[in-house]
This record gives sequence, C-alpha cells and structure tokens, in this order.
Amino acid sequence: MKLTIDSISAFVSLVHFGNYQTAAASLKVTQPALTRRIQRLEDALGAQLIDRRYRGVLLTALGTNYLPIAIRTVHDFNRSNQQIKDLVSARTGTVKVAMNMTIATTILPNILKAFSEFHPNVSVKITEGSGPNVVEKVLSGEVEFGIAPCATSVERVDFEKCYSDPFMLVAHRDHELHIQPTVTWQCLEKYNFIKMRPESGTRRLLEKGLDDLGVNLTGQYEVGHLPALLSLVGHNLGVSAVPDLSSTAINNLPIISRKINGPAICRSIGILTSQDSSLSPAALALKTIATNILESQKF
Repeated sequence: MKLTIDSISAFVSLVHFGNYQTAAASLKVTQPALTRRIQRLEDALGAQLIDRRYRGVLLTALGTNYLPIAIRTVHDFNRSNQQIKDLVSARTGTVKVAMNMTIATTILPNILKAFSEFHPNVSVKITEGSGPNVVEKVLSGEVEFGIAPCATSVERVDFEKCYSDPFMLVAHRDHELHIQPTVTWQCLEKYNFIKMRPESGTRRLLEKGLDDLGVNLTGQYEVGHLPALLSLVGHNLGVSAVPDLSSTAINNLPIISRKINGPAICRSIGILTSQDSSLSPAALALKTIATNILESQKF
C-alpha cells in the first residue's frame, strides 16, 4: 500500500487537535473516514502510530518519531501545491520577451509598470535585438513572445498588429524644412537624404512605400544604426525619415521631427508568437497588457 498525502494529513491533523471529531471537521470528512485514513497510513508504514489502548490520542514511539517527518511532508506538499497554483494564476514565474531597441526604450517602461501592479512577483527578462533577431528568438523558443515591427509573414510565427508607426521627417532645427508650411515626400527629393544600410528592415519598408508613391530619395550617406543617422542629421549633413517611435531618440540633439503630409508610410508593430508553443499564464498576462498599451497608444 502506498503512502498518500490524505493519510499523512489525517495523522498530522489528529495529533494537532488531539480529538477525532475536531480533526475530522478540519479536513471536512467524517470520523470513520478519518479513522480509515489513519489505518491506511499505518498499513503502508507497517506499524502503529496511535496507541489505541488509551482514550484520546496517544502516539506510539514510532508515531512520535514519524510526526515531524509527516508535518514536513504536509508542509512541503502544500507549499509546492501553492507554487503551482501561483504559476497557473500568473502570480509567480519568469517571462522571457524579445523586442527591438526602439520599443525597449519607449514603450517597455509603461508595459512593465502596468504589469507589475498586478503581478509584482513575476520576473521579466528582456532581450533586445533587431526585428529579424526577435523573430529568430521566438522561433527557437528562447523567448515566449516578441514585440517588434513585422513587414512580411513568417512561417510558424503569428503576428498580431497593434500599432501603426508612421515615418516622420527629421532635420536640423536650422534647416529650411523647419519653417516650411507643409512637408511632402516629393519635396524631399531635392535634399541630401541619409539612409540606413540596404539590409535594414526599416530602409526596405521605407523604400517600398516610396516606390509606391513614385518618389526617389537620394543622398551621400548610409549608416548602420539609428544613433549614427541622427548624429549626421544633428550636424546638418542631410535630412532623413524615421519611424515616429524612433524619433524619440533625438534627446538633446538639435533636430526637429515633423509629420510628412500626403500618403503615410508606416511600419506595423505588434506581438509575435510561435505557432509551435503556447504561452504560460504569466506570459499571456504580460502579452495582454502590452497589446492594450500598444493599441491605446498610452506611451
């Protein structure tokens, strides 16, 4: 016969209350059911724990030695059971998420602030990377989900669009475009347009939008990263267009950001999840909050 947690709990409760009726009531069972549980425990151990020659609850020598073991067993079981319940209800655990740098520096703080109010004991581990890198980590299972721009469909990855991020003009604050009443894509053709390198997903998206509009923007300089592009603009070496979220990286640079009139060119930002796995309760809770913040644009 195997030991069961019900039998061990019955023994601990009986010793704690010192009375069959009270112990049975605490476990929400009848007194005969409590007695049967104690007997099953004794049968499994092969020895008596309760000395039945006396009224009341008197432990045998084995019962006295077994009691601390039984108490510890019940305590460990209850603790493990609670830990599992906490994980299921998203009260504890760790969530791993990947996102591009722009989102990490703009939207992430608001997401984590809202999440921590409801799930203060859940840890969140963030990995920053490019859009393709985020997709790679979602596919490999290194993270439970990603937040990033996604221009094309990816096999085995679901993309839930939450926000359209429009491209904005960035120019030096002394540039003539600063005082021009309106700015269109067409009027940028006569300026030195600073671009990201060809492998940049942002550049590919922008150029597709420009091709659709029949606009050709040329310039002397190509860079690999946004800070370098903004630095060149900040030194009045040309103008450029970056997604609105990225324009927050201007900080103290002498740069202005302006809406471009006419058809908007936007990148889609959303949640990426793997079709091969489901989210943990904690990850699902974080994803829900991230989705709500992105869709409501509360950042």
